[in-house]
Amino acid sequence: MKVLTLVRHAKSSWKDRTLPDRLRPLNKRGKRDAPMMGERLAERGVEVDRMISSPATRAKTTAEAIAEEIEYPWEEIVVDERLYLAEVFELLEVIQGLEDYLHHVMLFGHNPGLTELANYLSPYYIDNVPTCGVVELRYDTDTWASLGEVEPTEVHFDYPKKRDTCGCAERRRRLGSLTRALFRGNGHSYFSAATGLRAAARIAGYSPEATPTSAENTTAKMGSQRGV
Repeated sequence: MKVLTLVRHAKSSWKDRTLPDRLRPLNKRGKRDAPMMGERLAERGVEVDRMISSPATRAKTTAEAIAEEIEYPWEEIVVDERLYLAEVFELLEVIQGLEDYLHHVMLFGHNPGLTELANYLSPYYIDNVPTCGVVELRYDTDTWASLGEVEPTEVHFDYPKKRDTCGCAERRRRLGSLTRALFRGNGHSYFSAATGLRAAARIAGYSPEATPTSAENTTAKMGSQRGV
């Protein structure tokens, strides 16, 4: 069993425009949301073997806030330069290179890479992983190298402003299948895939823009066949 948790950094501040991007701190909302999401994870009894963060201040601060809530030692948070503004296959390279003795790994990073990765790995379509959003994927596999090839058995999606405004789990599953099919068929060009996905969704009578930027907090069990 492998558990991969993707966490987008909490809301960051743009107050000081002179700061380099990677040094931007969390703003007031971000400082509130990060420990709150950590509390939710703690309430679920989440235990992590390794936390890996982008070197950006906003990502590291988010990781530290969540680590405190789930009682993960700050000093054991690994900072990986490859996660800074990483694209899908850069993130996947980090994941597939993990040591197999690790059971649960939590990555802290940035959009658009994290949302794209979540859609690449999951049969559920996510329009956007918001700041401090958490996507947990559970796999019935013994190797990290197999992620991207095997389908997750469970997906748990949570975020600070969670609410269920549509309950369209089946539609998200179908859109997720379209996303992966288009992604893999467009030379790894996510944006071409996303454009095609939205067009197909509109033809099917469903607009991704009408979906909340994040789906409701949900745990979904999927079949073993991709897209089923």
